[in-house]
Order: sequence, then structure tokens, then C-alpha cells
Amino acid sequence: MEYAAVGTSEKGYLNVRLRSTMAGGHAAWPPAQGSPVTAIGRALAAIHENPLPLRLTPPVVAMLERAVPFVSEPLRTIFANTHVFGPIVARVFSGKSPKTAAMVRTTIAATKVLGGDKS
Repeated sequence: MEYAAVGTSEKGYLNVRLRSTMAGGHAAWPPAQGSPVTAIGRALAAIHENPLPLRLTPPVVAMLERAVPFVSEPLRTIFANTHVFGPIVARVFSGKSPKTAAMVRTTIAATKVLGGDKS
């Protein structure tokens, strides 16, 4: 089945500013724990490695229910019974593609990084 889905299920929006106050040091003898840039990198990695919880929102449930007449088994039964199969659907969608993952959780993406005043 081919269909077009309008992305209405994103659950949140947040801008975050991360700032390191540790000493910068020098590139020739950097601090053992790393530079401030390393610290921010670790923070970004920790955020990325801890995604927000999975859930099916009402728009996604409605889309799945409307697809029932157009899909074959076992999808027909699964989509018609999201109250039972919702956690499984959410888990499958989360690993299928970035687009389906965004249907079942608020995604997290670092989109802008600024730092340092040395080249």
C-alpha cells in the first residue's frame, strides 16, 4: 500500500543551550579530561543515546485505523487493535525509518553547534 502521511504526531519542541565553564587549556597540552568542546560533545552524545519514550498519539492511531481496509493480514488486525498492539507498533515504527520513528516519539537532533574562539 502506498500512502502519503502528513507529519502531525511530533510531540514536542525544545531549544537548549549547553555551555561548558571548564578551562580550555592549550592544544599542545590539553587537559586529561578533555577540552570544553569534548565536554559538550559528551553531553550531546548522552542526549542522543537517551531517546524520549515511545507512544502512539491520536493522529497516528487514526491514520492506522483508516488504513485498515487497505492492508492485508496481519496488519489489518494489528492496525484495527492499537489498544492491544500499540506498544509493538510503536517499537517497530521506531526502528523502521527516521520518518516512522518521528511518528512515535519526539525526535532529538543537534542542529547547530557553536564554540571556541580559536582556530
